[in-house]
Amino acid sequence: MVTGSKVEYVGSGQLLVADYVKNTKAIGFLWGVFSVCYAVISLLVFVQPQWVGSGSTTSPGYFSPWKHCALSSVVTETMTTQDFTCRGRIDDFGSILNPSLRISTILIGLAALLAILSVFALVLFLCAPTSVAYHVVAWIQTVAAISTGLGLLVFPLGWDAPEIKLVCGAEAGRFSLGDCGFRWALVLGILGLLDACVLALLGFVLGSRHIKLSAEGGKKRSKGRSSSSYLPSGFYPTETTTATPTSVSLPYDQKRPLNLQPILLIPPDNDFSRSKESLYKAEYATPSQQFQL
Repeated sequence: MVTGSKVEYVGSGQLLVADYVKNTKAIGFLWGVFSVCYAVISLLVFVQPQWVGSGSTTSPGYFSPWKHCALSSVVTETMTTQDFTCRGRIDDFGSILNPSLRISTILIGLAALLAILSVFALVLFLCAPTSVAYHVVAWIQTVAAISTGLGLLVFPLGWDAPEIKLVCGAEAGRFSLGDCGFRWALVLGILGLLDACVLALLGFVLGSRHIKLSAEGGKKRSKGRSSSSYLPSGFYPTETTTATPTSVSLPYDQKRPLNLQPILLIPPDNDFSRSKESLYKAEYATPSQQFQL
């Protein structure tokens, strides 16, 4: 029995899906890593008071939506020292300077909580369809980005507080910092907003693309099953076929090989008077002059 070579037919749709899955594994891993980084950035921005500050020697200080710090003198029995004294507490909204800063605190805090929730939502990739997990995390990041943007927009409305004017000068007011400037925490908050927007958009793209490819793969599989019904029995493109030769009985005369060998005729050496046509006549050939090739 002779076994033929195995032939497998792979459709272009299956190759496309395999290539997409191979590439999206790396993209999805990076997307998850940057989601964790965004959560850390949001939490750090919310906790740090280094949003806006003044570098002047007369009245240095800095503040955030819910905390403001200013340089104060501490008098003891032996010496007088200067240190930054911070006021404002999360659990006491009355300690926050004005309503605009309170609203900004709520929005920035909500964004930090949503960013942390998006990290825990990554567990959905283990117990839910991939497209559903992408969309859930992307929606959480979208709401977090909106909350961060609104918090950053409301924050300048509270710059007219007397404590802020004491640090930034009399020119300080709404959307005017006076002698103060941006600190690293506010810049990090803007970068976190951009990060959230990119992550949410990428999450929606990955989830939608996964649904589209799954639908196309299902259609091609169903089309392949329907078209295979028209093929002969025992032949399917996705299965392996084995070639088995069939035996054919032949007559004995046809099976026996024919050992036919040509014969070369040479004329006698002592007779040169015959014509050339006589060379091909068998009567002039002797048994000793017959050679088999």
